[in-house]
Amino acid sequence: MKKPKDISLTISIVSHGQAKLIVPLLKNLIKFKKSFEKIFITINIPENIKPLLNLENSKIKYIFNNYPKGFGENHNQAFKECKSKYFCIMNPDIRIEKNIFKNLIKAKEENNVNIFTPNIKKDNKNYALNCRRFPTKLYLLKKHLMLPHYEYIKKKENEVKYTDWVGGMFMLFSSKDYKELRGFDKKYFLYFEDVDICYRANKLGFTVASSTNKNLDLIHFAQRKSFKNIKYYLLYFKSFITYYKNHLNISLTKKNDYEKNRASI
Repeated sequence: MKKPKDISLTISIVSHGQAKLIVPLLKNLIKFKKSFEKIFITINIPENIKPLLNLENSKIKYIFNNYPKGFGENHNQAFKECKSKYFCIMNPDIRIEKNIFKNLIKAKEENNVNIFTPNIKKDNKNYALNCRRFPTKLYLLKKHLMLPHYEYIKKKENEVKYTDWVGGMFMLFSSKDYKELRGFDKKYFLYFEDVDICYRANKLGFTVASSTNKNLDLIHFAQRKSFKNIKYYLLYFKSFITYYKNHLNISLTKKNDYEKNRASI
């Protein structure tokens, strides 16, 4: 019998003291090991990774940082080792109960989507808001006032809904597109990297979309630390100011305004 060919996919996960949180995700992924070539796990700060090593697999590779790096810079670093056609980033708190990769890539290609994500559930029953409009200048004020956010869909077709941006808990790119975008902007440290890359993608004429196929669900047990911890709130605020300077305080017609802030890969 002919051996099934692995999907040409590399996965990047970053641990910020989250080894135990990654263990259930790795257990999920190892079951689907024919669906990817490599998993790069970046150890961003010193921590006990023994729980991860107990699940060691030949497709899992570790990157150890000498100093903490931001969300985007870490994924850019992993991408430098990517030899696959596709590159997928995901958070440690993602849970994937069934193998969605082949069908997710198929849907991405059939609908010509550049940045794609599956359905995101916040628990076993409820879906999370993951199709969003780009933040405006009043974004932080609205967030402080706890005004409700609504799903923003440009159009729906073929089980795909197109939007402005999707969250960085799970993003699927072709390696070609990721390289053209020059990855994430490392000026951000923990927040708004996903908004920024989708903004730049839109300016290049790329599409950003989420699947509507319920067979492509995954669960994101969001940590949501930005408004519970002053340290993370300050990082969140700083990232919004960076986003504001890059995209809300400049002429939207000048292409160079976007070119100059791209990270180099």
